[in-house]
Amino acid sequence: MNNKDLKENTVFNDMEILEIFIDLLYRNLDLDTRLRSSFDSINREVSDFFGIPPKSYIGQLLYIISDVDQIRRSFIDHIEFYYREMNKKVKRVVGVSLAIEIAQNVHFLEEFDVVMIENIEEFYNSTDAIQKKLARILENYLETGGKLLVTGCEFDNSNDALSKILYQGNLLNLTC
Repeated sequence: MNNKDLKENTVFNDMEILEIFIDLLYRNLDLDTRLRSSFDSINREVSDFFGIPPKSYIGQLLYIISDVDQIRRSFIDHIEFYYREMNKKVKRVVGVSLAIEIAQNVHFLEEFDVVMIENIEEFYNSTDAIQKKLARILENYLETGGKLLVTGCEFDNSNDALSKILYQGNLLNLTC
């Protein structure tokens, strides 16, 4: 089985994993947020986002916005742990570091089953040429079955190449 087949067969089939995510998120919410977002609403939002049922990971792009850094990091840590337990190759990188890596090697994402980009807003400080290059690389990665998790606080919603890629995914806001 080649790496492409592995990527295409990535499936979440363990409900306990989602329950751990939801419980972890809820326990880390501050009291004010907890009053605004009941456990049931968080549970429903996360379940809907992951498309349960059926028990499969539907979205190519996980697009998570959270203004509570601790919650976002905990969520990413647990997703990363889960994929590693499934023997998937995971790349975790901050936006500005990814820009440097891509400039040096446009094919480096291909070896990973899951790529997690934190602080994607760093890319919006890059030139249009870098943004277009990144958009092409991410689009190609998703088309070949790669899984992408993107986080950040300030996303551009304009019509540029990078935004078009990011906005093809689902939107999950865990703190509103």
